[in-house]
Amino acid sequence: MPTFAARLPRAGALVLALCGVLCAAGFGVALALAAGSEDAGVARARDTVRLDAENAAAVLNTLSPDTAEEGIDRWEEVATGPLLAELTRSRAAFVETIQQARRSTQARPLDSAVATLDLPGGTATVLVSTDILTTPPDGEPVTNRQRLEIVMTRTDDGWKVDALEPLVTPGTG
Repeated sequence: MPTFAARLPRAGALVLALCGVLCAAGFGVALALAAGSEDAGVARARDTVRLDAENAAAVLNTLSPDTAEEGIDRWEEVATGPLLAELTRSRAAFVETIQQARRSTQARPLDSAVATLDLPGGTATVLVSTDILTTPPDGEPVTNRQRLEIVMTRTDDGWKVDALEPLVTPGTG
């Protein structure tokens, strides 16, 4: 029969393995509880509204005179409330302006942050920074950085833009 000293390493390894299994199970339960918590739901909503605002900023700042009608269609798809009403009411004027300007723009979101989130009220304010590449009919493309404050409203079709406002960077007028 092995002595106590001979059995000690095997018993120690068994105790360590048991502790490891119990710790892993405890962390698993804690993670599962956290994933279903209210905080996780708020985090998911914040991420969703932020990404939807970035997408909307890109859509609302991208246009081409060759596809002005389709561009306005895309604008209307990401809009709701007063913004959608304005786009619908002024659609013909927007198309004419885009076609007469003969320049295209392509927006690329750089960064964003949710400034406010009211889940019960279904509203959020998101700050989005974009680079907008403007290509004139003659000449070289120019990139401008624009910061926007976008008010998002939750609809049956997801988060949509209710209002947007360019933010002026101090010292730039």
